[in-house]
Formats: sequence, C-alpha cells, structure tokens
Amino acid sequence: MSSLIPLTRTHLENLMNRYLEALVTHDLSHLSLPKNVKYTENTIPLKVGDGLWATASDLPTYRLYVCDLQSGQVGLYGYMKENGFPILISSRLKYYRGAITEIENIVVRQSERPFMEENLKQPRAVFLESLAPSERVSRQEMVRVSDLYFEGLVKDNGDIIPLWDDCNRLENGMQTTNNPNLFPRDPKRPPMPLDCRGQINAKTFAYITSIKPRRFTVIDEERGITFGTFMFHHTGTIKSVEVPGVGTVEMIPIARRPFTVVVSELFKVKNGKIREIEAIMMSLPYGAKSGWDD
Repeated sequence: MSSLIPLTRTHLENLMNRYLEALVTHDLSHLSLPKNVKYTENTIPLKVGDGLWATASDLPTYRLYVCDLQSGQVGLYGYMKENGFPILISSRLKYYRGAITEIENIVVRQSERPFMEENLKQPRAVFLESLAPSERVSRQEMVRVSDLYFEGLVKDNGDIIPLWDDCNRLENGMQTTNNPNLFPRDPKRPPMPLDCRGQINAKTFAYITSIKPRRFTVIDEERGITFGTFMFHHTGTIKSVEVPGVGTVEMIPIARRPFTVVVSELFKVKNGKIREIEAIMMSLPYGAKSGWDD
C-alpha cells in the first residue's frame, strides 16, 4: 500500500485483515512494521510477537470495523479464539507512510460467565450504515457529543447526554440497556431503569469516580462512529447513594473495592445524538495507566 495512494475504507479494512491473519499464523513477514512500532495489550507495552501474537488461533467470526481516513487509523471489534478458547478483542492500528506504527489491543478472556454469542454473530446494522450529509456533524462535534456520555457518568446526570430515546448499549457482547433479564430481581433494591439515560440518572454507576484519560482515536465520519480507549477508575469508597424518589441505595458488592477498568468504546452519532453504544472492557488493578498517555 503506497503512502501516495489516498486511503480508502477498503485499504484500512484490508490492513486490519492482514494483521489478524498475521496474528493467527504467527507470521509477521507480510506486515510492514518499523523497529519502533508501539504495541500494547491490555495497556501493557509488549514486543511484537508476544502476548496475543503467540496465542491467537482462529480468525474473528464477528468483525466490526471503524475507519478514519484522515488520521490513517482503523479500529476493530472482533470475536475470535486464543488457543481454541473464545476471546473478545478491540484492536487499533495506525498506518503511516506505508507501515503500521501503532498497535493497541484490548483482549477479554472468557471468565465464569460465557460470552453472549447470539449478540456476536454480526455487527448491528446501525453501525454499518453510512450517514447522509444531513445526518452528519463535524469530527469535533462527534467527539464532543460522545464525551458528554462520560461526563454524564461521572456526574450521575444522564440529562446532559444527547441520546436517542431508544439508544442501546452492548458491553462485552451483553445488552445492558432495554434488557429486563440483565439482573435478577432483588427485593432489597429498586429495579434498574432499562434505558440508558434512566440508568445514569438512577445513579447506577455512581461508583465510577473518574474517567481519564479519554482517548478518542478513530473517527469514522462516513458512518458517524467515534472509537477510543478510556480508563474508568473506581475508589471503592462509595458505599451507597441517595436516589431521588427512592432513598438510600447500596452499591453492588463488586463496586465496593478499588479497581480500574480499561474500556474500548464506540458511539454511533447520528443527527448530533448518540444512537448506539458498544464497548469491550476488562478490569485492571486500581490506578492502572493507559499505556499511551503516560
């Protein structure tokens, strides 16, 4: 791929596909990688050839691409296998002057709860549609609108977020909005609102004490998608909250401990509002750094 040829979506998607093939074949010879290529896996700087490079075994069956022709970057959400076991991957490549100069992976290994495979067969149609010119906003506005989601989370205020009323959110393949079966009914706790704004206003996520850094890395103007990596920090000191009209609500047990979560998140921004959200995330020790802004 010559650096003189204007980038296209096809170029960037093919670049990602070649990278994925190199992962599963453990053969780097078909990739152009400079000696100073930066590579992180779950925020840890590694040498090319280590980590998932050595263990990836099957190509993704689920592939959601995000392409930024202006910055020369491509992001991917994938469902693949590592030594035969299912994993979720968020991957970002930066292409510059004919070479891959940056590789950022977030890899989620399956734990006690299996992945929701029914949600990982094909990307939701809304993420594949190109926006009409009248439905688009500037790159800067796409980022501003998306960042208001994080502001809403840390301020427990969903009303400041420009959301479509039927906005859905998937996290590690699980639909966490408009899903009445998400959590079993607990008589000691009020039912969680189903909609994205309502969940935030009910202080469901009050245990999130800060989200920084917030790195929006891939801006897909054609499809109206922002993609990035965000560090969620939780001090574990927020044991309960006062919810208007409900009273005192205790935080869930898992939230009452210090931990950090690295989150790869993407937002579909249509007509200046967040239409859909999807995220891949994993827990890290409290205070973990991003590996890129430190």
